Amino acid sequence: MPLVIFVSVFPLNLSIPFLHPIILRSVILTGLGTWSITAKLVKSRILVIKQQGYVEAAKALGADDAHIASLHIFPEALRTGLSGIVFTAATAIGLQSGLDFIGYQRFTFSTIEEIKSAPIISWGNMIAYSTMYGRSISHMWWAIIPPALCMSLLVISTVWICDMIADIFSPYYYKSK
Repeated sequence: MPLVIFVSVFPLNLSIPFLHPIILRSVILTGLGTWSITAKLVKSRILVIKQQGYVEAAKALGADDAHIASLHIFPEALRTGLSGIVFTAATAIGLQSGLDFIGYQRFTFSTIEEIKSAPIISWGNMIAYSTMYGRSISHMWWAIIPPALCMSLLVISTVWICDMIADIFSPYYYKSK
């Protein structure tokens, strides 16, 4: 099933007080829809690392599997896993904003009243409202820049944070300091 249909149709009711359930649902379902890509990438990277000379040398010196996994395989495979997290985050941000831009109705429902609905403000809605009320992109071009810039900065900061985490767990990080 394509990821857009999976995220827009699959019901997942979550009640977490500090995050909106619809936005959290998109992130969780995007992660569930793309985890197999990350798993395949990490598995292939681990298979490549196992064939490297330093892993073979560690086996020849009598290192056990836990030692090899923790010192040689995990730090090298971590960077690939974190790149999968960056891919999932960028996909979730783009999917959420894209669905809101095309008019996918996202409402919150209260259990106290019959139906109390309020639209969720997101970057996709902001871009859609600026194109809807401006009649064309040339009338309100400045209204598209802040949400697009925020989406870009969020993806770039996710890449930066994951890169810093990978550097910290890298076996060469402490040697260069």
